Amino acid sequence: MSDDNLSFLNPDEHWLGWLGDDPRSAVRSQLEALFQRQTPGAKLEQLVITSQPKYLTGAKPTADPDQVEVVRAALAAPFYSLVREASGALHEVEGVFSWAAVGLNETNGRLDRMWLDLFDDADQAFDLLDERVYLAGVPD
Repeated sequence: MSDDNLSFLNPDEHWLGWLGDDPRSAVRSQLEALFQRQTPGAKLEQLVITSQPKYLTGAKPTADPDQVEVVRAALAAPFYSLVREASGALHEVEGVFSWAAVGLNETNGRLDRMWLDLFDDADQAFDLLDERVYLAGVPD
């Protein structure tokens, strides 16, 4: 993991609290889990977020006019990665990792959904993020 570069996921520049205390680790572990679902035993050897992600955050008003309640959030992050199969074969994989969550204001109602747009133009995945942040709450 020492060759990772996730510096574009900067919690100082955008609110990433919906990803937990360590947003970079959360993104890395979820992306690796997606690769493992496709290829059991796959290991994410390197992950580089290659450019600025697109972020969406949705909120609703509260009784306090100076505050809002966050209800949904999403990101789409262009990446380059090295993925090793259990057999030892190493693959270069690039694309856009998108993660959307809804129900962020509910104690037990949070739903998350993720997408991999492999070898696609980042602009296409960015355009889809507006739709995907609403699809996160729709069952597969």
